[in-house]
Amino acid sequence: MRMAKNGLEKTKKGVFIQMGGPHIESIQRLSFLVGLCFFLAPTKALAQDFAGGDGTFGNPYQIETWAHLQNMQNDLSAHYRLNQDLNDASPGYATHVKDGTVLANGGAGWKPIGSLNAPFTGHFNGNGYHIDDLYINRPGENELGLFGHIGVGGSIKTIGVSITIDDGAGGAGGNIRVGAVAGVNAGNIQETYSLGDVIGIDTVGGLVGDNSGTIRDSYSMVATTGNVVGGLVGKNTGTVDKSYSVGFVTPPGGKRDTFGGLVADNTGGTVTDSYWDQETTGTGGTGSKETARMKMRETFPTWDFVSIWAIEKGASASYPYLRNATQAPIPGLVGLAEYFGGGDGSVDAPFEIETWTHLHNIRQAPDKLFRLVNDLLPSTEGYTTYVADANGLVDGGKGWTPIASFSGRLTGARPDGVFKIEGLKINRAQSNVGLFSVLEPTAVIEDLILTEASITGQSSSGIVAGTSKGLLLRVGGGGSVNVNSSGGGLLGTMTADPAQAEAPAVERSFAHVDVTAAGDTAGGLVGFVAGINGGSFVLDSYSIGDVTATDQVGGLIGVSDGIVRRAYAAGQVSATDNTASKVGGLIGRPINTTNVTDSFYDTEATGQAYDPATDVGSGQPSASMKNVTIFVDADWNFKAGNGVWMIEDQERVSYPYLQAFSYDGTDSSEDGLDIPGLLATVPASLPSPSGSSQQPETTHPVPVGSWQTLWVLMMVILGLGCHAHRHGKPQCLETTAA
Repeated sequence: MRMAKNGLEKTKKGVFIQMGGPHIESIQRLSFLVGLCFFLAPTKALAQDFAGGDGTFGNPYQIETWAHLQNMQNDLSAHYRLNQDLNDASPGYATHVKDGTVLANGGAGWKPIGSLNAPFTGHFNGNGYHIDDLYINRPGENELGLFGHIGVGGSIKTIGVSITIDDGAGGAGGNIRVGAVAGVNAGNIQETYSLGDVIGIDTVGGLVGDNSGTIRDSYSMVATTGNVVGGLVGKNTGTVDKSYSVGFVTPPGGKRDTFGGLVADNTGGTVTDSYWDQETTGTGGTGSKETARMKMRETFPTWDFVSIWAIEKGASASYPYLRNATQAPIPGLVGLAEYFGGGDGSVDAPFEIETWTHLHNIRQAPDKLFRLVNDLLPSTEGYTTYVADANGLVDGGKGWTPIASFSGRLTGARPDGVFKIEGLKINRAQSNVGLFSVLEPTAVIEDLILTEASITGQSSSGIVAGTSKGLLLRVGGGGSVNVNSSGGGLLGTMTADPAQAEAPAVERSFAHVDVTAAGDTAGGLVGFVAGINGGSFVLDSYSIGDVTATDQVGGLIGVSDGIVRRAYAAGQVSATDNTASKVGGLIGRPINTTNVTDSFYDTEATGQAYDPATDVGSGQPSASMKNVTIFVDADWNFKAGNGVWMIEDQERVSYPYLQAFSYDGTDSSEDGLDIPGLLATVPASLPSPSGSSQQPETTHPVPVGSWQTLWVLMMVILGLGCHAHRHGKPQCLETTAA
């Protein structure tokens, strides 16, 4: 270098340095301060601190021991990757976590990575591995977890963490902002899960204590305790998306100030497509689901079950779990037998349905066989969880959630009749509403009665199912159905898949259901019947409910291209549109009139006159509909004991009714099984077998229970006793109307 005029020496780069004079002392002081700063500053991570890598994006530091993990403190902005599980058998555990029963670091246990003044802003890829057996006991410290503070720009992904944060006696192990993965997250956490127990004083979460960043595709099974305590997050001002929690929130002895199954305080935060188990967390509210629903794929419609999430169903069921960081064992995995009262779902041992909870759990194995083993009533266990409680319908006023797709078999048969399901209630703004949404081609529902049902849906809705491609055999329904269109007492729509081997059918079934459609297409039994693959069948069935729609309204079926044999309707049929042209006592709009044979409707009860040129079925006055002759002539089977039909046609008269069910024999009953159209007649005017009265001026049908009952009692006293029922099983003369 050369000397400048002012005594400064010029370097090769043109920088002038004064050589000598009073500035030398200043330079020496500066050198000392710089050296001191380097001494006090965090040491930059060195390659030998890890198993490999240089901390860059393309070559992250490799972590294989607890010492490697703790060394992340030396460079909080680098990239890291975990190469294997870390647990109590991994090198460095005694030094950094726990030595036998003694916690490391003077009884404090693990020292969290990052802090308020020095947050972790790097990137940690768990690579699908687990960090287990973590312990922390730092009751006077804030921001505790595997990470203390994840700063803006920091990220954690694909890692499972099992941790205990307490004082060893069930007391607080942390102060404020305490979580299993992080006390504070201002960065990004994704595809991460946590297990264990976390107890803090305030702002405690199963995954994160205080979140102002993003948590996505993650879950927590941590039991949490504290004030402002949540199953996943204590306080959220950031984003929580597609995540869930199932850990118990605030166990006995906890603080419980502000709490939540997923998030305790969401002021200023956003939570989307996220849920919590109301049974295991102990908290309800919007977003909470029963355990069984939390183990159903349908509960998580927007989640990625191709590349991020998986769920077990079929022979066993589980909560959702991460494909890239799979928990072992799979979370919540249980065998199907635990969801029912007994059985294994086979032909020889169907799953047993004892409660509404068991009925709800059918969706866990919709291709299996099930049987009711007792009546399901509003007083039966599970009703207030899945249908209605003292405050009204559950699930935000929606009531029962229809079983989406059923391809198995459900029977309610018992030795002396059939079991019933009473009080099914649904109010959902969707199509395909009923006990089931869709019955698949192999589905069979048999020997079952659903009474006092109330169904409200949009299109294709009915008490049993919205749409059926399967078989209803000996099924009855009572109650009401309200829809926009295609409403039916039992089924909204009956149709078939193009390649379906057997046509769908409703056989030996009935509906005492009032059906109302705001638009068109309503039927007392089925709203719409399609005739695919040679036809859908309605055989030996009836409807006596009132049916109302704008058009295409029928006492039995609204629109039908199917095959109808030996059926009848006897409920009021009304069209609310004065210009309606497709209204019928039996079928509102028969697409193929030749498909309807041996079937009838009551012209007086339906309010629909009979025009043989345009109407299908035979319209008959009430008296003829309560006379066996027209039905026998149409080849209806009234064989006693093992036939299909019965009818009252002597001292009392009625419409035909089905032998498969045990009717009360009165015109007023609690279970809805009234003999349809039952009346008693004046003794002097009993109808002749042909149905015509020899003394029409003295024929006055009156309800059972009037003064004629006294006459019947006198006849019994005089020894008339029991009589042989003409068309059905022998029985004693019934006289009451209880």
